[in-house]
Formats: sequence, structure tokens, C-alpha cells
Amino acid sequence: MLLNFKDEVIAYARAGAPHVTEDSYKNRLITCKACTHLADARCTMCGCVVAEKAKWATATCPDNKWENEGEDNNSETS
Repeated sequence: MLLNFKDEVIAYARAGAPHVTEDSYKNRLITCKACTHLADARCTMCGCVVAEKAKWATATCPDNKWENEGEDNNSETS
């Protein structure tokens, strides 16, 4: 899990820390909240804190449940 997180952080930083749109962020959180892999605000597949990782345009769901939305967007999300 730690190696996966390291790779995600590096990709995010190298891309200039891009964020998805607010709508994409909300959709990702809805998907995660309904997922059986969510436990205590973390994904049990990758170990991430979903409220943070869901903002990153470069991030992907380890179970391929997120749509590839906003990869070229550099908008800020809360």
C-alpha cells in the first residue's frame, strides 16, 4: 500500500498537483462512500484517505470505479 501511495504522490506532484472539478470530486466521494472497500475514511485496497485522493486529477481508483474525469483540469477543490 505504501508503494502505491508513493507512486500516486509522485505522479500528482510531477503533473503540477492538478485537481478534478468539484462535480468530479463529489462523484468520486459518492462512489467511495458506497464501496465495500471503504473503512474509517480509508480505502482498504490502496490505503488512501479518500477525501484527499479523490481531489487529485492524476489519481485512480484501485478497483477502477472512478471515471477518468477532469485529468486536464487544474481547478481547486475544497
